[in-house]
Amino acid sequence: MSAVGPDTPIISPISTTRLFSPLVINGATRHEKYYLATGDVVFKVENHLFRVHRYFFTRESPAFRDMLSMPCPVGSTLEGMTDDNPINLPGVKSVDFARFLWVFYNPKYSSFDATIEEWTSILALAHFWQFDEAKELAVTKLDKMYVPPVTKAVLARDYDVESDWALVAYATLGARDESITREEAGQLGFDAFVKLTEVRERIRKQRDSSQPSSPRPVEHRPPSPSRWHPRDIVRVAQPYSQEDLDIAASVFGL
Repeated sequence: MSAVGPDTPIISPISTTRLFSPLVINGATRHEKYYLATGDVVFKVENHLFRVHRYFFTRESPAFRDMLSMPCPVGSTLEGMTDDNPINLPGVKSVDFARFLWVFYNPKYSSFDATIEEWTSILALAHFWQFDEAKELAVTKLDKMYVPPVTKAVLARDYDVESDWALVAYATLGARDESITREEAGQLGFDAFVKLTEVRERIRKQRDSSQPSSPRPVEHRPPSPSRWHPRDIVRVAQPYSQEDLDIAASVFGL
């Protein structure tokens, strides 16, 4: 059976979920997947209207809890109640918001299969809006996928990911033979690039002063220490050594 991800179109929607055709309201089109008949709040993202359930937003996010609990002025319509007066979410892309909603409306309860790009969208919005559970889910899923070290370092920095992502990324980049490219330096930013240059110099000095050897296996554990299980601990050959990790931790203060 094929995986159902955030960008997978609905082929056989449940009748009680979608009863509306994609009408255009004030220049905005009702989203084909997330304009729900039973929804009780309307969001406008770019040129799409999303009608979903405020329950998920007030339950998970302090930011939305405050927004959706604001009293309605006398004689006016509460924002988010109609297509004509939706809650605008500026600075958010429609495709990212749809991917984020998939976390709550995923038809496969036991399967959250998505691409790196999709999980990144979810991580970004979950962090921005303080959806802690959704953020932890995205981190856990990305942790099981191969994400390029530069990308992982940037994600850890931008979205305050509390795991070993940044440390492992900097150790990997510091230990590799290839130089940091101009594009990678641009992604990392000037400060991180300068520190990474120091990491690379110190790793090479350390290697020059010791006998040549292959990087020794490093014990790697997934995030969320409270959920560790012995089967989650694996010993694999990594492209960096424990000494490389120590150097990266010292330079970056991790």
